[in-house]
Amino acid sequence: MADPVVRIAGDLGFSVESDGAIGVSLTNGELVASGMQFIVRLVDGRFLRPDAGASVVEAREGLVKTRIRLGNGALEVRADWTFDGVRVDGTATIHNLGAEPLALDRVLLCTLPDGLAIDGEPARWSFYKMGWNVASASGFLPFTAAESQFFMRLPFRWLPSSVRHMMYNEGTSFSDRPGEFQSEWLGAFAGPGGKTLVCGFAGSGRHFSQVVASAPDAFLRLEALMDGAMLLPGAEKALEPILFLSADDPDTALQGYARAVAVQDGARVNPIRLWCSWYSGFYDRVTEEAFVENARLARAADVPVEYFQLDDGYQRCVGDWLITNDRFPSGLAALAATIADLGFQPGIWTAPFALSRKCQAFVDHPDWVVADRRGRPVPAGFIMGKFGPRYYYGLDTTRPEVIEWIETLYRTLRAMGWRLFKVDFLTAASVPGVRHDPTVTRAEAYRRGLEAVRRGVGDDALLLSGIGPVLGNAGLMDIQRLGPDTSFGGASWRNRMQRWMNDRMTPGFYNNSLGSLARSFTDGILWSGDGDALIQQGAPAGEARTQAAIALLCGGTLSLGHDYRKGPFDLEIVRELAGRTGPARVPDRVAGPVPRQVFTDGLFEGRPVRWLALANLDDTRTAVAPHPEALPGGNSCEAVETGTGATVLLDPACALAVEGRGVRLFRITLPAQGV
Repeated sequence: MADPVVRIAGDLGFSVESDGAIGVSLTNGELVASGMQFIVRLVDGRFLRPDAGASVVEAREGLVKTRIRLGNGALEVRADWTFDGVRVDGTATIHNLGAEPLALDRVLLCTLPDGLAIDGEPARWSFYKMGWNVASASGFLPFTAAESQFFMRLPFRWLPSSVRHMMYNEGTSFSDRPGEFQSEWLGAFAGPGGKTLVCGFAGSGRHFSQVVASAPDAFLRLEALMDGAMLLPGAEKALEPILFLSADDPDTALQGYARAVAVQDGARVNPIRLWCSWYSGFYDRVTEEAFVENARLARAADVPVEYFQLDDGYQRCVGDWLITNDRFPSGLAALAATIADLGFQPGIWTAPFALSRKCQAFVDHPDWVVADRRGRPVPAGFIMGKFGPRYYYGLDTTRPEVIEWIETLYRTLRAMGWRLFKVDFLTAASVPGVRHDPTVTRAEAYRRGLEAVRRGVGDDALLLSGIGPVLGNAGLMDIQRLGPDTSFGGASWRNRMQRWMNDRMTPGFYNNSLGSLARSFTDGILWSGDGDALIQQGAPAGEARTQAAIALLCGGTLSLGHDYRKGPFDLEIVRELAGRTGPARVPDRVAGPVPRQVFTDGLFEGRPVRWLALANLDDTRTAVAPHPEALPGGNSCEAVETGTGATVLLDPACALAVEGRGVRLFRITLPAQGV
């Protein structure tokens, strides 16, 4: 290893060697990642590594500038590093110094072999794994566990390409080796005392990224996915900001990462209250009559929602978003006017980047979709309906005519009177394949498409995301789903097939709640989190209340799924949590893949309060002791148990019984400065 040029102590130590390699360490060397160098992998499989003796390092107060030549002078990486004792920020640009274009596969910032050292027993350390999609499992796992438990009981390679492209990033894998993890965008190491290091690329507009960590092989690798983007001679390509951040607990670290993404990509935090036809029992067989009747009944009952959102099922086919089927004889403009006349803001569902074979855009322009190297359309996914899956391809959003088509589509819908736009199956624009512009990454193509949607609807309209690359939506999405669908085909906690397959991806209360808990740190920072629809019809009351409590605590947006023709919706918990603010904190994130408590502050009847939910997602009764972090000052206190009104002593030393699939929700009064 080269001699150090800079070595800074602090909660987060930082060093730069004379060859440009960097190192970071948590306090007292509990975790050390050393010798981290830039390496570029090309599409042809070649690795361009640092040239010996060809690095320049300049250090000044609070700043280190490095220039590193790679591949015998073919490339140069220019990086600036700033640091303050708890955080290291890096900006890096790749320059093609040669005479030939280079097809970039990925840019790596990685340790040498044995460059990652973790002090103490592996069982006392955990790693946060972020899933690509709202339905991709996320959360902390101990280093004694294998990340394969976040996937189903079958080899990942067995998934059809349409499912892989829809649900997972290109190159995703699930290792069976304990202590080996691959995470999207960021990774976080949590130590035995809670001290946490989060690292990754803090942005998605330029490229997608992954963090790979291996305790068995002792390495850490940050990967900028360049997807074959061509770097022409003399050209340069900037990477997303690189971040290493330490904090005293996992939530503070994860929220710090979210704030860094907000600085880079922007944030739109606009919580709303809406009713959605999909979860009201209609799914893709919704009718105009049922939709309008529910709006009338909801208005008569003074249901506390502002938006009435029409979901999948109105369109002729996937891709023909302006042409309704026979169940919607009035058309979209007239329907929007009807909903507005009832006093609601009209909302509509679309999948902007998905084209089925029979939609008019594909019939007229089959070359508009992403293709493989043989010119065949790449399967991008499917939308499940009553009569089975409806398959689609993904639009090539590097084509100017496609961008114009998208923008015109949404400008037309907006002119019809729609104000809320639920955009779904967004991964269609990020599938791997051949695009019109060979110089862009999949992330840049995705961003171009989403920006066209935003321009079409206007800055004052609201975008709500369903399936999509989660952090790729920052700065453009107002409301972001946090986990899998609440239901499909009827309310269910966790069906037999999900249990047998260890399936954390498909709809259900259990999977939905895990997703909300895992991504709650983004709510109120990047967007308003959406825990998805609250459902009561067809669900046991206790299970419905558990899902509702977690959804409302973890996300600032309220979604209702209810057919008002069949009776009223019990709004007790909705009214209770109406004044919550985010982001919520999950104090036992690292205790296991299934947390048992979540809390957040807010106002109740004008007074500052804290709500704490003790949740039991298992099937049988258990006991949960309130975490000291969840209690003011870490000490025991009295609280009101919502639903019963009883006063209960909350004590970290005293566990309380919680029924299987149940929740106990407490309201703690805070001093005036507590909010």
